Amino acid sequence: MMDDIRNGNNIPNQFPTNGQDWANYIGHLWNANRQIQLILEFEDRLNIPRMRKAVRLSIDAEPILGCTFVENEQLPFWERLEHLDARNCFRWEEVQDRDEALTITLTQPFDSEEQQLQVKLIRSNNADTLCIKLNHACCDGGGAKEYLQLLLKIYNHLGEDETYRPESNVAGQRDAARLFQTLGIKDPLLAFNPQLAALKPTWSFPYKEVEAKSFHFSTLRLDKSQTGTLHSYAKVNGATLNDLILTAFYRALFVIVQPEEAEPMEICVTYDLRNYLPDKKADAICNLSSVVNHRIAKREGESPLATLKRVSLVMNEIKNNKPGIHSAATLEMLMGIGFKHAVASIKAAWEEAVKSRMSTINLSNMGIVAKYPLNFGGLIAKQAYLVTPVFRSPSFMLGVSSYDQRLTFTVGYCEPEMARSDVDAFFSILQKELLSFQG
Repeated sequence: MMDDIRNGNNIPNQFPTNGQDWANYIGHLWNANRQIQLILEFEDRLNIPRMRKAVRLSIDAEPILGCTFVENEQLPFWERLEHLDARNCFRWEEVQDRDEALTITLTQPFDSEEQQLQVKLIRSNNADTLCIKLNHACCDGGGAKEYLQLLLKIYNHLGEDETYRPESNVAGQRDAARLFQTLGIKDPLLAFNPQLAALKPTWSFPYKEVEAKSFHFSTLRLDKSQTGTLHSYAKVNGATLNDLILTAFYRALFVIVQPEEAEPMEICVTYDLRNYLPDKKADAICNLSSVVNHRIAKREGESPLATLKRVSLVMNEIKNNKPGIHSAATLEMLMGIGFKHAVASIKAAWEEAVKSRMSTINLSNMGIVAKYPLNFGGLIAKQAYLVTPVFRSPSFMLGVSSYDQRLTFTVGYCEPEMARSDVDAFFSILQKELLSFQG
């Protein structure tokens, strides 16, 4: 069976962890569901046996996907799971209501806490939806996009040759060593700059201190014309699309949260550290992202363009100071204190957030999911987007991704601590702010 392939490819039983693995594994012990999800929608049927085989082979191609995170007081490690064929990393179901089935799938946990990958195909009225779940402990949004390309490659190869077997990427580095080497940073700790650290949180999305009972996701999607208008507006005004999205995010939060004027509000913006690498690609499926701390204050009556100018100015200053490297260095320092103390430190930070009812708000712009068209054996994905993990309050994250020139925004949250009506109101304001950038 396929477990024999593992032995034939000489896949090691253990792999090292790194600071980003630690942070995502620990942080999600209390305040999130760990899942990064990728949704692909098709107008016809995929080949189910071929997809099942492609998913199984992908776990050998990128061995970390067939591992479990093993805790250790000093230095945890990744350990390869046994009997991977029996773990059912691929499943499918035929349903009448695709939207209902997708909602259920998005909110379901992995079959096992040990899993790093699970793929589900939802078939409805001869149309397929593919949901790829990846554990944030082993990879970020950039890693999810790289996995999509791997799965696509294997699936298409199998269509040409049923005996195809991808090589196992057993030597691919998953830490930030290549990043620091590329930047000429011999000692990552010297890249730590306390002035770039996050401020003490001063706001949070509205929520109630009640028991969280269920996960939910809300989505906002812009069409090609709307997205194109935003691109053009940003370019004409010397900004980026990300600046524009961040501006709309701030302005929507200013309405929802009603912070005091003149007090700097902070949004942590994710930054893909792969951008520093010559090919903008990591050596293996991994976590290789960071955050930058963006701050502006609310100004009553300010126009959308004026806010955009302020957001863009601050972001340009951040870009001139090796964005994300400070955060990457911080995670290197995390490993220096050992896993047991890292758990205690991150837990203490979370307990302080809960006590203060304040937490830094996050924007995760994961960029283009893949170039259009995503062609699975002649079947083209009509829609593709990424879904960030669910975060417990007071944490809050807006996820953004695009495919075929269409933007998709997602928020994962827990009810009843966060009300669906508040999230819906937020998306309504966000859409209004985005569409205010015209001509």
